Amino acid sequence: MSALLSVTGLSVSAQTPAGSMPIVQAVSLAIGRGEAVAIVGESGSGKSVLMSALLQLLPAGLSQDAGSIDFRGQRLDQLRESELCKLRGRHLALVPQEPKSAWNPVLTLGAQVQESLLLHKLCDRREAKERALSWLEKVGLPQPSRIFAAYPHEVSGGMLQRALLAAALATEPDLLIADEPTAAMDRSTEHALLSLLAAEQQRRGLSLLLVSHDLVRVASMADRTYVLYAGEVVEEASREGLRNARHPYTRALLASRPDPARLRGDPTLSRRLAVLPGSPPRFERLPGGCRFAPRCGERFERCLDHPPLASDTAGAVRCHAASALNQEADADEAQPKEASA
Repeated sequence: MSALLSVTGLSVSAQTPAGSMPIVQAVSLAIGRGEAVAIVGESGSGKSVLMSALLQLLPAGLSQDAGSIDFRGQRLDQLRESELCKLRGRHLALVPQEPKSAWNPVLTLGAQVQESLLLHKLCDRREAKERALSWLEKVGLPQPSRIFAAYPHEVSGGMLQRALLAAALATEPDLLIADEPTAAMDRSTEHALLSLLAAEQQRRGLSLLLVSHDLVRVASMADRTYVLYAGEVVEEASREGLRNARHPYTRALLASRPDPARLRGDPTLSRRLAVLPGSPPRFERLPGGCRFAPRCGERFERCLDHPPLASDTAGAVRCHAASALNQEADADEAQPKEASA
């Protein structure tokens, strides 16, 4: 599968009075055409900064220090702003995390949903309105005409989030970056919208980058998942590989979220869920060695050294304990088998 988006060794830092502070360090990832990829991690893991870097929209005070971002055969980090504007909204679309702050309060939702269609000259004003109304209906908004004419303050946060998805999909982009796309929605609406995205993948090969703090919510849809902790990728795994997650942080994220079906069958389950102690470290005070070690119940002496991201046929993991287990398994397989009697 050819890569639509390829990120290699991406590092981003913040400039502070004390000097340069690393936020994202040596992140590499790839998304193929028609592929769904997830990036997960707790708040404070660097997900939002990574997304801003991919879109070349880093806020003031942050800068890309190293690495490359290749999209559709072009180096995004080397393009002029005028060239980037031709890609954003047309070939590369974003559904931001905060729906209420993403809209211009003095323009109607309809004017903003059709804005990219007109800006990129994909159709005339009449057809742009028709497409906007069609997409507002596809994302499950009742009375699309009323929503089209409404101002952002006149509809709920969940409706605003669905309208953001409509605006992003209206131009039929090659890659959709969705930052917590269903966070403000109930389960039935979430299922409907994820089904819509899956249908768009099948219909025209849409590529998806799903960003979430909820590993279980996005992992079922993603072909591959990157787990981010303190600005580093600590595990990369396929959908099947997550069933046997190797990094303690990944396993903790999986264990800390209840299964609704099990919860209904056992009301006491919510009191017995695994709890991950502490919180991700602050970027100005990153621990030496393994960054997850202060919260890890499996740490040992070797964790005082910073672990590399070790790749194999199952994916990649940044963990000394997991690497040691892999080496033991490889050694066992390499041992000659005794001949049977």
